[in-house]
Amino acid sequence: MSNYTPDSSFQKAGVGKTWDYKSEGKGAVFFGIFKYKEENVGPNDSNRYIFTQYSSDKFDNSLEEMGIWGNTLLDTRFKNFKSNEQVIVIYLGQEKSEKRKGAVYHNFEVYHRPAPMEEINGTDK
Repeated sequence: MSNYTPDSSFQKAGVGKTWDYKSEGKGAVFFGIFKYKEENVGPNDSNRYIFTQYSSDKFDNSLEEMGIWGNTLLDTRFKNFKSNEQVIVIYLGQEKSEKRKGAVYHNFEVYHRPAPMEEINGTDK
């Protein structure tokens, strides 16, 4: 076991921040630019979606890299996202499932906007 500790500018690999919509509560809003998807992560082999988080829907003030854990609903809504898409996720709270009696799920509204063509083609200056 080494006694070496890197300085604070290094972040430990595999430890990233995750949006905690449950503690923010119903109505919480996430603004981000989608970067990539990690698959089979954690003890439940879940998807984790990695974004650059922004402070508003103007996407002009980046905050930090932030992940969102997938679930059945989010995996479906995030399925066709491409890198650099602007994304807004609104947490609607827990709702009763119409398909599974007695079950509840976390519900979300998800909006996305493709990246401008210059970003897709790598010509953004």
